[in-house]
Amino acid sequence: MRGQLVLVGALLLPATAAATSFQGHIAVNTTWDPAGSPYVLTGDVVVDPGVTLTVAAGTTLSAATSDAANVGVDGSRVELIVQGSLQVLGTPGNPVLLTSPGATSTSWYGVRVTGAGTANVGNATIAYALRGIDAAAGVAAAGVFFNTCQYGLYATGGTTTLSFDTFASILFDSVYASAGSVVNVDHSLVTLNSSSGYAVNYTGGGGTFDYNTVTGNQGGGLYLSTAQVVTVRNSIITSNNNGYGVYNNSGSPLLSYNDVWGNGSGGVYNTGSGAGAQSANPLFVGGGNYRITSNSPARNASNAGTDIGSASYAGDATPLLEGTLFTDTTLSGAQTVSGDLVVPAGVTLTLSAGTTLNVATSDGMVSGTDTARVELIVQGALLVQGAAGNPVLLTSPGATSTSWYGVRVLGGGTASLDYATVKYALRCLDAAANTTATHGTFDSCQYGLYATGGTTTLSNDTFASIL
Repeated sequence: MRGQLVLVGALLLPATAAATSFQGHIAVNTTWDPAGSPYVLTGDVVVDPGVTLTVAAGTTLSAATSDAANVGVDGSRVELIVQGSLQVLGTPGNPVLLTSPGATSTSWYGVRVTGAGTANVGNATIAYALRGIDAAAGVAAAGVFFNTCQYGLYATGGTTTLSFDTFASILFDSVYASAGSVVNVDHSLVTLNSSSGYAVNYTGGGGTFDYNTVTGNQGGGLYLSTAQVVTVRNSIITSNNNGYGVYNNSGSPLLSYNDVWGNGSGGVYNTGSGAGAQSANPLFVGGGNYRITSNSPARNASNAGTDIGSASYAGDATPLLEGTLFTDTTLSGAQTVSGDLVVPAGVTLTLSAGTTLNVATSDGMVSGTDTARVELIVQGALLVQGAAGNPVLLTSPGATSTSWYGVRVLGGGTASLDYATVKYALRCLDAAANTTATHGTFDSCQYGLYATGGTTTLSNDTFASIL
């Protein structure tokens, strides 16, 4: 699902005047198309070696809840067994549906690709299966929605490539890679997994997990226990309830350029986070839409300088003043800062005369040096342009000396404050780089100025009630 909007509910068969029932072997090249749809699989269907089954766009396959053929590994559930080739040719606007009227996660077995088979599944929904795709050989799945299955992908061999897929409401593992398998996943969303374990499980298998979003699952994010190399990069792994974002049980995975944030047990366990790692609120659109918004720290954060996660920024504005400012910004009037506000290198934040920043007493980004307090983090340039009789005010409704963190000027950044009043901060001004403050007031902070680097120039300033 390229839009990354998850809608979970009943999958109804399209209205039709007739249905085509089938079970047994497909011994010659065959195409199933909407003219014969829905195809009701009354028992196991076997695509014989050397034979291709093509499923055209808009076709529905509906598996019975009992197996009249019983030629597969599960005598009670229908299997689509691929010993030859399966080509599912859905389109974004006209997908293929593989489902069952049983409407439970064990209503049928799923698509089973044996060691000699191959499958190319494009733009399809696979629902209500024990294993959406059971892969012992080469499989490619692109634009596939795996919904309400016990397992989304269960790989035991070959190389499986998953691209732009969505896994929702999976009961056990959305992706399971066992010994002998290589599973490469990119630009895919894993959400609403109800297992108390981990949503993505590399137990013995290897592969690359790149540009994905794993969020809102009942257990943890990724579980790694393999001697094979697993590369996890450019992904957002966040808000998984009862586990780590990435749990490395054994092996030497390669992690880099991920945002691992807000997971129940912590971020990354028993391995390094690697280059480009961060932990911050990714600022999704919300409401089941996992695109990132304008101030998301996931923007431009990959090893290639592109957006990380499964769904790139597409113009959605961040509704609150928090996150990262990617363009020069001028603020005026009364503004509420809800979480850490980052001015990155190459960007200038200007506060016009008379501006008031009311800083929240908790950090909506839950990031930075102090995850409990909001920080104004300057890696680029901060220009505070107050005037006599019309100063700029940076304050907090908490009205204590620890209500927010303060202004942090990092190495490489610069700050110029003129006629500014900074109040109720842990450190009114935390300077690790060149900073000037003239005609300012620093009031009711733990520290007025806390300088650790660069050159700070203070002129005609007042420090009052500093603790």
